[in-house]
Amino acid sequence: MDFNALSEGVRPGGITTTHQIIILLCYMVRGAGEPVTLEQLAKAVVEEELVNYFEVTSATQLLVEKGHLTETEQKGLYVLSPLGEQTALEFEKNLPASVKDRAMGALINILKLLHREQENNIDIVKTDDGYELSLVMKDIGSDLLTVKMFFPTIEQCWEVKKRILNDPLTVYKGIFSILTGDYKTFGKLTEQEETETSTTEEN
Repeated sequence: MDFNALSEGVRPGGITTTHQIIILLCYMVRGAGEPVTLEQLAKAVVEEELVNYFEVTSATQLLVEKGHLTETEQKGLYVLSPLGEQTALEFEKNLPASVKDRAMGALINILKLLHREQENNIDIVKTDDGYELSLVMKDIGSDLLTVKMFFPTIEQCWEVKKRILNDPLTVYKGIFSILTGDYKTFGKLTEQEETETSTTEEN
């Protein structure tokens, strides 16, 4: 029997029933196109204030218990079972488009950040007079970039880390262009990225 979900922390127009939460989560896993963790699903909808934290935590566990989600060989990662796939396909039309868009966009951003963190190792170490931030940009073969920088405060390190993970490619191109003096190519590349981003946002 369905019941109203707790509304604390949920914006107007958010998900209000357990049944809707289950459909939304199945829809998100299907749209992700890769295995996800239960924590990633919860974080996406809670940060967007679409679902109450306790309700989404309960719903994710229910999806596993009822067989909508199947754990992969890598512990903690889940994909849709045939039952979950059917749930997403048959009932996602019953969810508000705005809710689906916000939830899916939040999950994609979380996954993108995870991939960037895996491809760009950033460590912060306390020194006698401040902090040392080390960055290693990985590639299939040799590492693309290895650099260490000193910062007086931990807050500066966090801000730099955030900026790197937001756009590691531009950081690499910027350093490469400064060291090689090839500013013309860097300018063209950033202009192209800005154009592609604007086109994507318009669509």
